[in-house]
Amino acid sequence: MHRYRHHTIALVTLLTLGLSGCSLMPAEHTTDSASLPDSFSQTGQHSFSEQWWHEFEDPQLNLLIEEALTSNFTIQSALARQEQAAAQANVTQAGLYPNVTGNAGQSYRRNQQQNGNINKNESFDVGISTRWEIDLWGRMRHRSDAAMYDYLASSEALQSAAISLAGNIARTWYQLSEQSARVDILSRQLTNIEHITEVTNLRYTSGQGSVSAIWRQEQIAESTRASHLQAVKRQEILTRQLNVLLGKPPASKPRWQVSAFPTLPALPSTGIPANLVETRPDIRDRWYQYQARRHQVAEARAARIPSFMISAGTDTSGDQLEDLFDFWATDFALSLNVPIFRGGQLKSQQRRAEAISTRAFYDYTQTVLNALREVETNLLEEQSQQEQLASLQEQTRSAQKILDVESARYATGIQRYLDVLNAQERLFNLQLRSLAAERQLMERRINLYQSLGGSLLNIDDNGELMIQMPITKEEQLQEAV
Repeated sequence: MHRYRHHTIALVTLLTLGLSGCSLMPAEHTTDSASLPDSFSQTGQHSFSEQWWHEFEDPQLNLLIEEALTSNFTIQSALARQEQAAAQANVTQAGLYPNVTGNAGQSYRRNQQQNGNINKNESFDVGISTRWEIDLWGRMRHRSDAAMYDYLASSEALQSAAISLAGNIARTWYQLSEQSARVDILSRQLTNIEHITEVTNLRYTSGQGSVSAIWRQEQIAESTRASHLQAVKRQEILTRQLNVLLGKPPASKPRWQVSAFPTLPALPSTGIPANLVETRPDIRDRWYQYQARRHQVAEARAARIPSFMISAGTDTSGDQLEDLFDFWATDFALSLNVPIFRGGQLKSQQRRAEAISTRAFYDYTQTVLNALREVETNLLEEQSQQEQLASLQEQTRSAQKILDVESARYATGIQRYLDVLNAQERLFNLQLRSLAAERQLMERRINLYQSLGGSLLNIDDNGELMIQMPITKEEQLQEAV
């Protein structure tokens, strides 16, 4: 018995040493990778923090985003998914080790014979047993590695959710700034309309104007009041949206004061396209998913190969507790499990795993291309938006000069009312268009910051979210010294 056991252990050892070098991992799809350009079409020279919202130097925006990153429920859900993936990785890793089970029991039997005598039997037993699958082909190891890569992917998904949330907060905040300024412009427009209406009434009562001019002015005033009311309601809607992003009920009382648009920061340095593979969490997410699927292919291949299982145990029993450890029984077994016929199930599972792995690679490649497109598109859109805003601002300045002249001439009876009306409408329309263009320019920059990626969150030892804070200018100077 002992000789057989030694031979068996030796055989298993030789198989392990001889087969451990055999890899069942599929090759990476390197030949199908998308080629990356050497540089982007344009770039700035300004280096920026991964906490890009600090570039706007807007303290209220900083507070809003930092509050949302720790209280938003979408972030909390992503964090829970990460914890779930971490627990699953620990579960699969446990499969690499033997399962050891202990048992203890007591049995009692009472038997009455035909002559009326009663026999009582009582016994005690204690034992321990173990089962272990020898991972010759790495099936369990590949399963564990796949779970670990899934965990890493979930960590990157958390970072992607944080970047998306920060962008949504910033866009909503500057939409609020636009609506606040819009309300102010429409209020001033209403005041101006009322002034012109008074002048129009005086000209009509003096016989210098027509009643139709009064009616047209009243129509414009009513239309402007409706636009003003719509802007106020839009403010309320955006406030509720921002509250939800902060993890609060929609109707919560806001604790902020809407500010004007900040000065647009200098164009950030985009780096080289190859850097996106390292800085974009969605790209890293796809890459980890691809690696996980490769390990699942190796696991599926290993499942088609015979496996070895070792089982061993020892136990003792006795009629009395003091006799319990006098006699021991030990057993050891090595079993070979060979998949003979499964109706093509294992082969189909391998083909399915290979197809999923291939799809994961192409998803990764497409994500890389999408990231390049986003950076290029955001750069061009920001440049175009800056040109459009500059044009609108110049038109607005000219329209203001025209209105000033037309209003003065109309007040002295030299200019027609219709000329003043047209100048007034052009000015306010240009002011509103300029305001919308400025908000769109801020959004273009926010989109550019997001497309360059980054890591916003850390998790401390207690599983709590921590926001990575940017390096201040003072700290940068100290490092330079």
